[in-house]
Amino acid sequence: MGKSIVAHMSPQELEEALLSHGMPPLTPATITTRARLQEELEQVRHEGVALDNEQNITGIICFAIGA
Repeated sequence: MGKSIVAHMSPQELEEALLSHGMPPLTPATITTRARLQEELEQVRHEGVALDNEQNITGIICFAIGA
């Protein structure tokens, strides 16, 4: 799960990753704005769980739990 990894990146590492890959939509549910991504990452850090609800592949829902 990408969000579970990038939630713990430094702001500089995250910015570099966004600049190099962008945020193109892969499905109608894909997060495409930095503000929305920051909200999601804050939630991941707070709850320790990352959820992908059809954001990468339509029909696929997955989650990751941090240790």
